[in-house]
Amino acid sequence: MSNEHSVRDFRFPMESNSKDRLVRKYYRLAFKALDINAFKSKEAFLFTMRFFYRHSQNRERYDDVVEDTQMDLETEFLDEADNDNIQTIIKGLAWIYGQKPVLYQKIRSTFLELVTEKFVKSKWRMSTNMIHHEPKVMVRRSPFFTRNDLCNESKIDVVALKRAERLMILAECKANLNGFFGRLEAGFRNVDGLALKDLSNFKRDRNKIMYLETFKERCKTLKISGTFKGLMTTFLDSRANFQFTHRSDERDIDLYFAEDMAEDLFGQISS
Repeated sequence: MSNEHSVRDFRFPMESNSKDRLVRKYYRLAFKALDINAFKSKEAFLFTMRFFYRHSQNRERYDDVVEDTQMDLETEFLDEADNDNIQTIIKGLAWIYGQKPVLYQKIRSTFLELVTEKFVKSKWRMSTNMIHHEPKVMVRRSPFFTRNDLCNESKIDVVALKRAERLMILAECKANLNGFFGRLEAGFRNVDGLALKDLSNFKRDRNKIMYLETFKERCKTLKISGTFKGLMTTFLDSRANFQFTHRSDERDIDLYFAEDMAEDLFGQISS
């Protein structure tokens, strides 16, 4: 049997764990409402992304959150349709915000994954059956990475494969890129001084980055030709507010901020 492979040899036998599937199923109506309202306009989309970025936890009273949010909206120049739609989103978010903290954070992260899936489908013209959520990537019957690779147990949030064009997208979703790269940088500076839990988180994050960085090289080793793109998405609005540009530029990973995704999503919708 030939040792050469092609993109047609990729397999995704195992996807997202049962907890992820349960959250998507149980909260499907909440996600559907967000999908309908947040994607009505670029302004509504950016509002929703900013909300989840600013409110990583739900410890404050929602009435106080709404009061602050309404004050912020007064400084924006929204037309009547956008304002009405955002008010609908605010009302809908009340139920999500009222969930237990661990569930709220899971819903929040799942929404970013759903946004990323929609963005990938739009930007690279992919259909739903090309999108895979946290799959185990295999080549024929073998794991893509070997046991000796540090990232062999890692999984990427969104993997999309367009076999006809030999195009593969690997997208990792990080709600707060500043926090992610900040923790990563701190870990590299003082890995021996990390507490056990922090060390575990550092290794997980490091391995995710390694997965995205080395995927293309591994494809070359396996003689798989095609286009392979590693990227990260975030709730953070723009690169202007990203504090670790010097670190990300060293890596072969594209960063897509909320404004970047909005430009593509609503450009596609309006065309």
